[in-house]
Amino acid sequence: MAHSSQIVVRLEGGRVVGVSRVADGRETPVEVGGGGACEVLARLAAERREARIAWLERELEPRLLPVARWPALLRHDLDLLHLGLAPAEERAVASLGLVDFDSPFVLPRPAGRPYASWLISPRGGIASAAALRAAGVDRRLASLPLALLDLGRRGAERGLCPRVEPRLWRDREADGGEEAGQGVRGHQLAALIRRGYGRKWLAFWLLGRLLHERRPPLVAALRGALAPAPPPVDEAALAALAPPPGPVPAGRQALTAVVPTLGRPESVAELLHDLAAQGARPARVVVVEQRPEPPHASELGALAAGDWPFELRLLTVPWAGACRARNRAFDELAGDWVLLLDDDVRLRAFAIARLIGVARAYGVAAVNACVHLPQQDPAALAGGVLPRPWPAFASGAALVARPAVEAAGGFDPRLDGGFGEDYDFGLRLRRAGGEVLYDPGTPVEHRKAPAGGLRSPYPHPWRDDPLPPKPSPTVLLSRRLHHPPAMLLGYKLFYHLGRLRRTPPWRWPAEIRRLRRQWRSAQRWCDHLNARGPMP
Repeated sequence: MAHSSQIVVRLEGGRVVGVSRVADGRETPVEVGGGGACEVLARLAAERREARIAWLERELEPRLLPVARWPALLRHDLDLLHLGLAPAEERAVASLGLVDFDSPFVLPRPAGRPYASWLISPRGGIASAAALRAAGVDRRLASLPLALLDLGRRGAERGLCPRVEPRLWRDREADGGEEAGQGVRGHQLAALIRRGYGRKWLAFWLLGRLLHERRPPLVAALRGALAPAPPPVDEAALAALAPPPGPVPAGRQALTAVVPTLGRPESVAELLHDLAAQGARPARVVVVEQRPEPPHASELGALAAGDWPFELRLLTVPWAGACRARNRAFDELAGDWVLLLDDDVRLRAFAIARLIGVARAYGVAAVNACVHLPQQDPAALAGGVLPRPWPAFASGAALVARPAVEAAGGFDPRLDGGFGEDYDFGLRLRRAGGEVLYDPGTPVEHRKAPAGGLRSPYPHPWRDDPLPPKPSPTVLLSRRLHHPPAMLLGYKLFYHLGRLRRTPPWRWPAEIRRLRRQWRSAQRWCDHLNARGPMP
């Protein structure tokens, strides 16, 4: 979309004090009539249809990049750049972690680095009027901080790409300092939860606040429960703004495919044939075969003799562990991209070209494919048509820029043999400045092979524990390494309630005792894993 102008809304404490149009390096005042900041933003998005709209707190302006230079930082029309919440604002929304305990978007952001987050700052930001119009600025909300959080959450689920952009500051390392910000009141946060997660999660949030703070915000929760339903996102309008994946020439790409495997020679052979049939093929495929049982002989020898249209490196290691296997493969990387694959997935012929095209069009470090089981319809599973920010990361079918892999530091071998390693890697990738998208347009079938892989026994130190630790200590460690207290409590509460929901009520007393013992056991083994020290 061609943008004819830039509109700048200046604020003082969230109140509009001036609106101007920027063109040819000059600003001219714009008359917008009365109304609060939400009303003004909604009206400008509707009336200035081809403009880019920026908002900023006037007192911060001397510390910001000149606002006329902000549009140059936008990568595409679904980008929404913002300054990030002030520290006091982050503390005000910290209890969101009670209900969104898996989401990297509600974690405290790293200073001085870009970070995908729908926690849109009222201190300053910029987006196309078309994107704001499609996501829907709810003019019924009197609070600008609440309206931006609401817009960010709804929009990101459908393809809007909000992110903290430190280059909006003159000194990107200073990143705003410790100014107080506008904050979100308790009833406004409750309204956000009601609108974005539902009344069930509002009750969950209230219970979490009771356990966490011993003073549940009953009045705030009641006010939030009465919040009106949010406006729908115009997905067709967002789709019209999406950058189309660019063409990727056929043939070898500057890409290495990484495949850890254990006991699945037939699945590996099928996957190699799928990679060979790609229009855009990897230059190198590294297969790390784990053979923990003597005599450690490879089962993949016949594949080495194949005539493949890429360089195939078959490595055999005498131990088990997908994290260590992937890290071993990272020593063999060549090119700009890394394609992480499980050994029992099947790829359509356009998969690699599509993933590279999306990553380049959106300017992101990682793209996850739409992984589905054989009996699932990927179109129904995707939940939308546009690539979009994703709170998860799955190494079963993901394209990652090689510098991002190196910045993240590989996979943490302490998390081998269980679950949590993908989540941990995705969080470190994001905190290093990378963004992760989920692409519904790249379906990848996960065969879930009945043997091998994670279905092979792993020598966890707790395997002979008479009281099995639950949840998995690796899952618990992946969370303890990154999560603030509210998110840890939210996960614990959700886990406990889930166990009780699956148990008949007359067995609850015994189940609660067992649950507590297993949780303490998981914590002890989590401490044991953590004592091995940080990832090398």
